[in-house]
Amino acid sequence: NEQIHRTLMFSATFDGIVEEYAGRILQPNYFMISIGGREVLPQTVKQKFVVSTKYQKFSVLCDEILSKLKPKCKGIYKDVNGVTWRRLSKKVAIFCNSRRMTNWLALKLSIRGWKSIPTSGERSQRQRQEALVAFEKGDCDILVSTSVISRGLNLVGLELVVNYEMPKTFDDFVHRTGRTGRAGNVGRAITIVDPDCLLDLRLVTELIKEMQKENIEVPSALIELNGPVNSD
Repeated sequence: NEQIHRTLMFSATFDGIVEEYAGRILQPNYFMISIGGREVLPQTVKQKFVVSTKYQKFSVLCDEILSKLKPKCKGIYKDVNGVTWRRLSKKVAIFCNSRRMTNWLALKLSIRGWKSIPTSGERSQRQRQEALVAFEKGDCDILVSTSVISRGLNLVGLELVVNYEMPKTFDDFVHRTGRTGRAGNVGRAITIVDPDCLLDLRLVTELIKEMQKENIEVPSALIELNGPVNSD
């Protein structure tokens, strides 16, 4: 008469630490289903890497990325408060590594005319939910966030992810870029790499190794950046 309880765990990545934890809380006879590997790059996401120092990042984001997303229809609209905003051709999620950068970037983009909503772990659950609803309804085209939205969320209609700041780990990279290209759709991810940031260069090395392992063509931008790391 013992009640049977079944627990299912799903994740785009499943490293050794998570597996060890699963072994402690699940029955000894649990089994694992792995499709494509435990830590793989999203196959439905087209990856692009742009090299820029931290001083030029904002200009690169505005001039080389957002300005090229011009809609076919009227490129401006007014919100409920009568404020005029520039419209993009697709929804964009921009990731930063800190709440301070998230708030700063959303403000700077809004000043430029692109309505942007920031969200991070410092905000309440209600505030984060309101930001997601506004983004999904099309009240704004840009959601600026830390990695707080990179796991467990399905952002319907999201076609482009931008890593304004490169994530600190490969797992975070997989989860961030995996917000697009879902449910059989093809998405795009653009990552801005700072050649002066050692953490960025270390992740570049890890990305190259993973791409080679998965027989993915390594972008020339990453190959050129990999030299300084290997020479240390």
